[in-house]
Amino acid sequence: MVEAEVGSLLELLPVAVLVTSEEGIVLRANPAAGVILGVSEEALLGRCVDELLVGTRLGVKVRRLCHADQILRLYVL
Repeated sequence: MVEAEVGSLLELLPVAVLVTSEEGIVLRANPAAGVILGVSEEALLGRCVDELLVGTRLGVKVRRLCHADQILRLYVL
């Protein structure tokens, strides 16, 4: 239930957000991230965040999150 609520919140945010694994692989992306990066949000999944951000001049804030036994990173573009 909490994950569904977080997913709904991400979809509604007007800022671009990427959620990655600790290794930097995109696990979730919201529509605003797709718009800013010029691809669909589905096309972002499974890609390395470093490759996606190379050559962009985006200011990126990164936060570390703990989710169950995983460490995730939240990128706000």
